[in-house]
Amino acid sequence: MSNLNICVVRNDQIGDVALTSPVLECIKQSWPNCHLTVIAQDTTVPLLQAMTCVDEVIPDYRQHVRGAYPLLLKHVVQHMKEKKFDRIFFNHFDTLYVLAAALANIPERIGDANRLGFSALLTHKITQCWHDFTLHEVDQQLRLLQPFNADVKVKYPEIRVPETAQKEVDQLLRLTKERPYIVLHTTYGKGNRSWGAENYAELCDYIHSTLTMGVVLTGGQADKAMTDVIVERATYKPINLVAKTTLIELVSVIQASACVVGAET
Repeated sequence: MSNLNICVVRNDQIGDVALTSPVLECIKQSWPNCHLTVIAQDTTVPLLQAMTCVDEVIPDYRQHVRGAYPLLLKHVVQHMKEKKFDRIFFNHFDTLYVLAAALANIPERIGDANRLGFSALLTHKITQCWHDFTLHEVDQQLRLLQPFNADVKVKYPEIRVPETAQKEVDQLLRLTKERPYIVLHTTYGKGNRSWGAENYAELCDYIHSTLTMGVVLTGGQADKAMTDVIVERATYKPINLVAKTTLIELVSVIQASACVVGAET
């Protein structure tokens, strides 16, 4: 079973993919000769392609196949049969892929036992209690590997940053060359997790004056409204890279930082 063809479904947001990355690394370390494929949203494909443990990334079929649900399902089933997966992990429990995997007769289908109805289509049902705050979400994700005696220690994958991306980041960070810097990723997705622009502005000034370190703001286009206020209110003006980096360039910014402060994965 060393040459397994393994698939992981993680077709949701960037933070969720990051939290699943130890699962991907553990799969590759437990079965080094396996072919590891991840089904993911377009936005997260570059991050997954940069992980050394991932062999192939399939963009989420929903984003590329037009037509009614039955036609989409038929398309996914056909492609899963062509891929001949031996084992599929539903780290994101997407009912389209759960149903397609069952119809494609993938031998081993692993997911959350709490998903009533569709969990009957799984061959391995793992109870994941997302309201158990004594466990980190990474540990909840790793539980899916337990039936296979895998090494489930938390290990993070190596991420390859192209030289071109590193050079671009060096240019963007040229003002921090003489000292280390802290990244502030101040915005968030769903829920009420905002700490407020005024607080982040005060933190910028504290880092600059007390820790004598640089500050770099990161985020996407939708985050500019908040980060522009932070820059305006801070006495010390941080380097504002919001909406100025690709996802892989953001990885390079984080890799070179001393610390990251954020309110969301």
